[in-house]
This record gives sequence, structure tokens and C-alpha cells, in this order.
Amino acid sequence: MALTACSDDSSSSPSGPSESDVPSCSAKKKSSNSVEMIYSIPGISTSTITTTLMGEKVQMDIFTKYSSIAPLDSIRAECEENKQEALEDPENSSVTCTDRTITIKSTRESGGVSIEKLYEKAQGECMVFEKMFQSGNDNYYDEEEDDDDGNDSPIHENNGPIFTDPSTPSDNDTPLVGGDDFGNRQGKATCKISKNSDSEFEMTISDADTATLYMSIKYDGTNLKELGTTTFNENIPQSFIDQECADAKEDALEDADGSVVTCEGNVISQILETQSPFNPIPLMSGLMMEYCNEIQETGIIPDDDEDF
Repeated sequence: MALTACSDDSSSSPSGPSESDVPSCSAKKKSSNSVEMIYSIPGISTSTITTTLMGEKVQMDIFTKYSSIAPLDSIRAECEENKQEALEDPENSSVTCTDRTITIKSTRESGGVSIEKLYEKAQGECMVFEKMFQSGNDNYYDEEEDDDDGNDSPIHENNGPIFTDPSTPSDNDTPLVGGDDFGNRQGKATCKISKNSDSEFEMTISDADTATLYMSIKYDGTNLKELGTTTFNENIPQSFIDQECADAKEDALEDADGSVVTCEGNVISQILETQSPFNPIPLMSGLMMEYCNEIQETGIIPDDDEDF
């Protein structure tokens, strides 16, 4: 597959993981028909994602270089997993690996997307990436974990960072703080986590007076899919629901992150699919669990729910 020539401001693939103290992401127009994103996770890896428009096709090149402390067996396992996925569409996908690098190339239909839209989406993905590590979340992998096997690398078994959240259980149907004893709850809202694994998280927030909100996040090794569905109670006027729908669609357009809002009757749904070189589920689920536990303890849904 031919690669588009780079413009003057282009740069080569990163030589290694970033030396910065915090994870970072940058996006830029590499040429008139390509966009480049660079994800850096200190001590773990640096990934460069180049998306190139080629007529009715769009080509994506992902180059990831892992740090010297990343165990080779984990990198090889990740390489093999990506190769198996590429075999599902060998004409449009390929994966090559060295000891500490993985290169993925894929081609698909462009769907008429413009370079401006690709750039806006890349900027939105970087904002989401960096936002996950704000508010003091600088301990994004567990350096203290010691299982006496001589492997102290911050690489998760799914080749993602081990995010520090000791309160996160490993089983599904996670019990929440307080169980069924609501104690001094002030409101009627409840929250329940139905799935909590390394690749999938689901929770449902219910308010007896207004609506039920279902949230789901899934990661398949390359793509992150976020789904939020609000089902309003029958006593809520349709005019109010219609206005909420209009507001949600307007917000999606302003955010320009590629999210899609659909409305039908008393249900509003929003879907966002992004590409990620690492698995963000452990961190995202930890934040969502804190949010869910707060609701379960107080019975009140916090006003500021923009992070979710």
C-alpha cells in the first residue's frame, strides 16, 4: 500500500516512549490528506497513528514502540492477537512486529469524510485521552505490584497499563457501597454495575421520578465504543424529551468528537467510537465506579456528569 509523502512539518516514527512525566496526546495535519496523532504513556509506550485519505479509501498506520521495561512476552502476545485480527481481512489489514514495536496497517471505505473532519476527530480523541489523566491521576499504573515472579513491568495482561484503582473488583455484577442499606440517603436515585472486566464495563443509573440511564464502554484491542441510553419515565412530557434530544445533538456537534445522537420516543441514545492504542477501560471504570458509589450512597445524581 502506497504511503502519502510527508509535508515539511512531518516527523518520523517516535524513537521510544516519551520521557514526560504524564501521558500526552498531540494531533496535527501531516499533509493535505493525512492526520497524525501521537499518544505517549511514560514508561510504557509511544504510538503514532497516521490516517491518510486516498480517494474513496482511508488508510490507517499505527506504529507503537514499547519501553525497555515492557516484557517481551506481553508484546509478542499483543502482536499475535493483532495478527489474528488482521487475518479476518487480509486484503485490507497487515501487522508486522519486532521485539519492541508493532506496526498495523489497515484500509477501509472513507465514507466521504473530509480531512478537516478527521483532524477535528483526532483533536477530540486527544482531549478525551488527556482528560482521563487529569485531576491528580498521575499514578496511572501500579508500580508497587509485586507478584514475586520477577516481572515488575507496568504492562497489563491485555497490553494496557495497570491503572491504580485498588477498589475495583474483578468480578461482574459488582456490589456497591452500602448494599441494600441506604442509611442516610437523601434522594431516590440508585446505581448498579452489571459488568466490570478488563474489556467491558456497564452500569445503570435509575431515578424513580425521571429516567433510567444505561452506560456501556467496550474495548476490542483497537477501538473503544461508548454507549449511553436515557429512557425517560412515562410521566415526563414529550416536549421536554424533545428538547433534551435537541440539546444532546447540539452538544455532539459542538464537541466534534464523532459521537452520534439518536432519539426515538422517550429514549435518547449516544454512541461514540474512537481508536485507542491502549486499553482505557480500567481507568474509566474506576472513575465511573466512584461516580456510581456516590449516587448509591446519597441517592442523588451529581449535576456535573460531563465526564460520563
